[in-house]
Amino acid sequence: MSAADIAVGDQAVLIALRCWSTARCGSQPVQSILSRALDRFELAILSPVLDSLLRFYEIALGRRIVAGHGVRPSDDERLLQDLIAGRAPSSDCLTCGKRAKSDFQCALCSARIMLRLACADRTGLAR
Repeated sequence: MSAADIAVGDQAVLIALRCWSTARCGSQPVQSILSRALDRFELAILSPVLDSLLRFYEIALGRRIVAGHGVRPSDDERLLQDLIAGRAPSSDCLTCGKRAKSDFQCALCSARIMLRLACADRTGLAR
């Protein structure tokens, strides 16, 4: 992914995580809220992928994700951004069991692929 795609991805993941966390706490329909939030980046198609990734991330963390507020990302948000962008290896960052780590790795790989494809499509490179 290009540096611009990584920047868009970082911002989209930050907003998606916050919307996902708020929707789950409020028992609201997560994917439709994610879809609306990601639409501003022309990445609404990623709603199910990010929903899945965030569920597995929470399982891997062994607790609820801590969402940040304002411009400052939380440690959980920053770690997820780094994991998606490949700036941090999950084997060093997550201390969960083997099964949870494997499940998260699969969701992470899927999210990376789909984010790359969606960003390419958004910029017209996939056409």
